[in-house]
Amino acid sequence: MDIAFENHGEKSVIRLGGLSRFSSPAAEKVKARFMNILESTDNSKFLVDMSEVEGIDSSGISALITLFREVRNRQGAMLLCGVKNSVKIVLELTRLNEIFEFSASVEAAI
Repeated sequence: MDIAFENHGEKSVIRLGGLSRFSSPAAEKVKARFMNILESTDNSKFLVDMSEVEGIDSSGISALITLFREVRNRQGAMLLCGVKNSVKIVLELTRLNEIFEFSASVEAAI
């Protein structure tokens, strides 16, 4: 798993590379890395590139909710990019598609 971070002006991109299944213990690593990024940048808009994520379980969902709350508490926004249909179905079943914003790709969101 490779969690890469890039700044694009006022937006920060977090790429979840090599993460086919967003589950524990990867969820803990993603949360820790994301929290470090939040502390190290003044950006308020975060684009989470999920284009390599094929599946998600409750640990991954919990991580996304935690990150969403942290960003929102800082008056920021978080956008999920490149979400595959298999992941989007899970988010729809849990009705989280009502709180998360989506973009077809990072490039479209930048």
